[in-house]
Amino acid sequence: RCQDKFCKCKIPLNDEQLRKLNAIGFDWNTSRKSFEERLEQLRKFKEEHGHCNVPRRYPSLGSWVGTMRMAYWRKNKQDLSDQRIRMLNEIGFHWGRPGKASNTE
Repeated sequence: RCQDKFCKCKIPLNDEQLRKLNAIGFDWNTSRKSFEERLEQLRKFKEEHGHCNVPRRYPSLGSWVGTMRMAYWRKNKQDLSDQRIRMLNEIGFHWGRPGKASNTE
């Protein structure tokens, strides 16, 4: 089976495949990379637009921002750790409740 707890693989890996991937230093933590890549996209968006309020229609980044807000308000620590909250706060992310016009807590 896959080592990544977030993986939705349909085809399980056998022990030999896992051993070979581990031997070459395969990074199983895909969610962390994804978060960091999205955070960088959000930084660039803020540089260009002066804020972190990405519209939902904005390609994939808008959906990710909405997902981060939902995880925050649902207190979903699996998707949004305290460290990630701090990283988003550092760039001026607003945690307005999903579906509300206000963009503040």
